[in-house]
Amino acid sequence: KSDLAIQAAFQADPEETDDLFPGWRETFTSDRLPKKPSGMADVPSFALLFVPLHFEDSLGSIGKRAQEASGWPKSVPIVCVVSASSSLCFCTALCNPACIPAHAFFVGSRELDAISQEAAHLQARGPKFGLSLVSEASQSKMNGTLLAARRFFRRVPGDVGSILIFADTGAGIGLVRRATALVDVCYPKANIVGLETKAGQAGGKGHEGHRKHPLLILGGDQQIGDSDSRGGIVGLLLPGRLGSVVNFCGCEPLGDVWEVFESDLRANVLRTVGLQNAQRQEVGEMFGGRLPSAPAGLEFRRVIAATSCPESDVWVGLPRSTGRETSMLRTVPGAGDWALYPWGLVSAEGSFVFKGESPWKDGLGIKGVHRVRLFRTSVDANRIARFFDEYSLEACLSPPSQVSGCEAAPVAPYATLCFAGGPGPCGSIANDEPGFDAVVYGMAVIGRPGISLPNSKFESGDICSHSQSAGLIMLYE
Repeated sequence: KSDLAIQAAFQADPEETDDLFPGWRETFTSDRLPKKPSGMADVPSFALLFVPLHFEDSLGSIGKRAQEASGWPKSVPIVCVVSASSSLCFCTALCNPACIPAHAFFVGSRELDAISQEAAHLQARGPKFGLSLVSEASQSKMNGTLLAARRFFRRVPGDVGSILIFADTGAGIGLVRRATALVDVCYPKANIVGLETKAGQAGGKGHEGHRKHPLLILGGDQQIGDSDSRGGIVGLLLPGRLGSVVNFCGCEPLGDVWEVFESDLRANVLRTVGLQNAQRQEVGEMFGGRLPSAPAGLEFRRVIAATSCPESDVWVGLPRSTGRETSMLRTVPGAGDWALYPWGLVSAEGSFVFKGESPWKDGLGIKGVHRVRLFRTSVDANRIARFFDEYSLEACLSPPSQVSGCEAAPVAPYATLCFAGGPGPCGSIANDEPGFDAVVYGMAVIGRPGISLPNSKFESGDICSHSQSAGLIMLYE
């Protein structure tokens, strides 16, 4: 009880703690902390280097200079990522030498093709050479793709507690989705959180001929340099668990929900939507009881004009779930209900046309779109603080085994990262936000929406890319 009082006083005002609790420093001696066996000093595990976008052309040289200046071993991976931040951040992690070290990997189009070829070889010829495709743990059959992928990642599921990934969408969101799904299937019990980035993401560069791969790996078993630049994902397989909070940040709804009458997401088009409640009552009698509709683009512009919001700040939300699932509280409010896409174009006939790749490639609208809603960018400086409160409350109300993996009291994370994906979070979260070891800016946050405790049970297939969202990541040993 006295320890909690000292901790609260120190967090409130460290300078007055000595006056309130004389000699408190002597009570917190090293004898109270668990000691490691002799000769078991911490060793380097992995490092993260976040380089400002202005210096993305020098990402490789900056990474090598950081590696040499810090004396970082070349056998330990350094993941270099371009961030829209204004400051360079170099994060290093140590681990017990008895633990399994972290492993960095890269998955692009060539790697996916190689895994597919290896999977076909194992599926066809594996049993002939005495290779079993049956899992020893669950006695269930494994397909060749799963076995080939685990050989590529060089880790079995029991050795991976969590995964950090950084995606480059330069080669298309479809490639990132395939690579992320492969990692998720290989390690279904691991919590996966990441960030999407892209060369020239701040708008200043990214022209033709510019470097297309803002991700590098220095050191470790698999190094990715400038000569291997291409789209894909870079990941870190970590032995420890992580907790996360992923949800909307820096955006708010604009108007009510529309019912979609006609759409074709393969062609990036929303053609007609139903009128909203107020208009439906006004013109309902004119249509003889039929539901009135209007061109989607013209309806969107009507609402935007009424709120005096610039079109550049508008995002179009497509549903991730059905209305029934949302009404029964089976989804996470916010990022679990809507996928946001930037404002596009309005055609001559009034249809709305999405800009860039189709949402259909992101797994949305496979069976059609029934609802749509507009959002707008807004600054919310207190949103990330509420993430902390939500996570702390969930951890307090959950059994200790879900937080620390045992019945003992939950331990504190050794590092806390903040990922900001989109202009809303980037404007709401300061670069020097207190309480974080690193704040990284990108295009979108990758992960499961909502709160995920370190030992929560995860469902495969719910890893999504969330624009206008922030991610709070707590790393545990």
